[in-house]
Amino acid sequence: MADTGLSTAQRQLAHGSKYPYDGGSEAAPAIDWAHVAARGVMADLLDRRGVKWELEKVDLDVRADIVTAVAAIVRAALASRPAEVDGSPVDQACARVRRAEAEMKAARKALMEVMTTAAPANG
Repeated sequence: MADTGLSTAQRQLAHGSKYPYDGGSEAAPAIDWAHVAARGVMADLLDRRGVKWELEKVDLDVRADIVTAVAAIVRAALASRPAEVDGSPVDQACARVRRAEAEMKAARKALMEVMTTAAPANG
């Protein structure tokens, strides 16, 4: 196999998008990134000999349920990830943005308090 520069995960995401387990060529487009991820997971499982044989026996409606369940698990995992796994540069940048937004909100509140108490009296 020629080196395309893609990781195994990237190849499985592409394969899952091209050949979705939950509908083949008739499948609707993925509804979000987690659905794409779920199809990638299923593509990876379908590359495994014993698992593939069993997954190919599954009815189409059950396949859709499986992909939906995997997508929900992926979404839940992202939503509930502990702080100690937030170590990637992107996660660190997002944390800095959230801190900056909180600081800006506090600064706006403080400024509004100063402006309302220091407003000159008309008269």
